[in-house]
Amino acid sequence: AADDGPVGSPWMLTMDVDLLDRLHSPRISSLPVFYIASGSSVSPPAGPHFQLVTTDGDPMIEEAISWELASGHEAATDFSIATATGEVTVAPAALTAARGLSTASWMYLLAYASIGPQNLKVPVDILVEIEPETTAQPQMSAIRQILSDTLSHPVSTEADFVLSPQITAFPGFEIEVDLEGYYTGETQTVGYTVGKLPAGLYLSTVMGTGRSSSELAKMTMKWNPCTNQLGTATACVDVVNSMGVASTQQCLRMHVVPDDGPELSVKLMTTPTTTTPATATTTMYIGREYQLELEATDVNPSDSLKIEPESCTNFQPFSPECQLLPFGSELQEEDMTSGVREVGETVTRHIAYTMGSITLAPTYNHGGYTVRHCFKATDSCGMARKQEPVCDEACPGGNHMMVKCIDLRVERCQYVVQSGQNMNQIAAIYRSDWLQLWSHNDDVLRPDMILEPNVVVHVGRVYDVQPHDIAHDVARRFGMDDEAFMTLNADMSRMGMTGQACESIAECMQRGNGTMYQWCILPSSCEGESGSIYLNREDKE
Repeated sequence: AADDGPVGSPWMLTMDVDLLDRLHSPRISSLPVFYIASGSSVSPPAGPHFQLVTTDGDPMIEEAISWELASGHEAATDFSIATATGEVTVAPAALTAARGLSTASWMYLLAYASIGPQNLKVPVDILVEIEPETTAQPQMSAIRQILSDTLSHPVSTEADFVLSPQITAFPGFEIEVDLEGYYTGETQTVGYTVGKLPAGLYLSTVMGTGRSSSELAKMTMKWNPCTNQLGTATACVDVVNSMGVASTQQCLRMHVVPDDGPELSVKLMTTPTTTTPATATTTMYIGREYQLELEATDVNPSDSLKIEPESCTNFQPFSPECQLLPFGSELQEEDMTSGVREVGETVTRHIAYTMGSITLAPTYNHGGYTVRHCFKATDSCGMARKQEPVCDEACPGGNHMMVKCIDLRVERCQYVVQSGQNMNQIAAIYRSDWLQLWSHNDDVLRPDMILEPNVVVHVGRVYDVQPHDIAHDVARRFGMDDEAFMTLNADMSRMGMTGQACESIAECMQRGNGTMYQWCILPSSCEGESGSIYLNREDKE
């Protein structure tokens, strides 16, 4: 009431608003209103209930907040509230009393949010309007997060507008959310009213009339949070028609979390055939094709990822050699596939991914190939916010890198038969003859016949390396020259033919990764030495 008038005298509140400075302009906010049809079901969870939320809160603080209704309040008996979540349920008696009424029934609700050992209470005032069953009312149809040009995710829909919808945001990466609403009136259009918004969030104009569920009115919300906005921000909005009738307010909670680094997966897979599916493997065979599958993922669906070969250095003795890419293969950026996909079963979420594969086909001289190959996945920095208030971080999302390595090993002395090959053709590859090759394959009954494709044949015999063995001496002992020996043992190109492979049994087993280190030999009875290299060593000693 006015100071100089009796109670009930009319009064007016006026203010000056600086339209050029929207960040510091005062505003009037009405109490939040929840609309419930009197014909609603009275039994939760399908019954009428809504949730009270705090805004701009730290997640840890929010979890510590407890809710209660004002004691002795005249409408307290019409509502109940969940202490931990703030979920309010309308009592059946309140709905029963409103049934059959031709006009709306209003109730005022007072709740308290409290936190901390001092139990400080913050009052929350709410209006609840119970509408007649026949009253048309504006509806929020969906809150939909736009993830890409072709992918969107309904954060909440008309069927589940009960608890506050939530999304995750990352500093430096803009989120885009579409609000969709309508009103069934034939001539009235709808718009939106919004509560306090986090700094930097902006809204588009309303597109569409919203005169029906098939002619939705859509407004887009965009926000690129800064690193100093980590925590939880809330944007509350309702749909309102041209007569001022509004829908129940919906609050979108946006949890701003740091942008973590990507995950990287590197797997060696067999190439599927008409009879066998692709399977993971750790070893390869000469003559068979494989796929080295690379995939980087990131929980930030707006992030962009890149996979590249990474150099590595091994300082451990007898560890695998490090190389960038196997067998002279290439990894081109245009061969990679990137996008956003849905993961999870009970709780779905979306992740960014980049994936690709490298085709590997070990050739005749790759037996004994044991090399470590490393790859790195990197993500993007994000972009500093350009809208007021701007973010001045050069890289708000941060630079992250994940490195994964894989040890590729090609079996020695084993060759996968190609279509149309026989023993003679395979022997020619290794400068041998079919008789010599046949002597290592007892299961081949007809050496002159064309062999069955994809069958593994032995192209030599595996030799357990002994302490002080020198590759050149072992090759000469079995009638092989250095070139033929290196063809069957690809790791000799790094080790060399003249040095000792190992000096003790323990070293030989360490080089063999827990078993005796081995070489592949193709003995020649005509060229080999009849004496023992060990006897020669004893004579020299």
